[in-house]
Amino acid sequence: MSEAQDGSPFAGVSPLLNTGMIPPQAAPQLGGFSLSGEQRMANLSMKTGQKGLALIKEFEGCELKAYRDAVGVLTIGYGHTAAAGAPTPKEGLLITPKDAEDILKRDLGQYERAVIEFVTVPLNQEQFDALVCFTFNLGPKNLRSSTLLKKLNAGDYQSVPSEMRKWVKAGGKTLPGLIRRREAEGLLFATKAMPAVSQSPRDIEPIEPPTNWLVALLKRIFG
Repeated sequence: MSEAQDGSPFAGVSPLLNTGMIPPQAAPQLGGFSLSGEQRMANLSMKTGQKGLALIKEFEGCELKAYRDAVGVLTIGYGHTAAAGAPTPKEGLLITPKDAEDILKRDLGQYERAVIEFVTVPLNQEQFDALVCFTFNLGPKNLRSSTLLKKLNAGDYQSVPSEMRKWVKAGGKTLPGLIRRREAEGLLFATKAMPAVSQSPRDIEPIEPPTNWLVALLKRIFG
């Protein structure tokens, strides 16, 4: 949350996806699909995976001393602000690396719950992770009121990456870091499974061809 002012997580995989009856790549064709009570219960157990956690850490960075982010909000650890709850960052506050990890785990929980509550269609792990990273940066309120959520809940999965790329401003200014983050989140959302380093970037099947920096980033994090 170091470049935007609120935020984090995301929702669940239906039992149909888990059992393989409907492959993850078929999910975008499930227009208007609503989760049953049983599927909603399955969503409650979903957690951010390694890809989502790595993406959050990559873009948030870890600062052990409180600092002011791009819009002047006091921040510490992995993008933690007072909006996410305790501890409240104050000038001069110092934490340990373990503190930063513990705070991140607590922060992720509330954002995961937000996505689980707001998203009403099936999601695979990559989609869940991308939405967690997106909401971590922007906050549950922005996710809830977004056109992105409306389109996703209507079954329009393919519009999600382009909707993500609209959220690149903080304090009224377009930030290069947010542009890069939205590209990475959109690519992860559109990915069935992250390819190995040896695979061609074409195998990632992005909405738009990834730029060189993004290919390198994904190889470094997920390769």
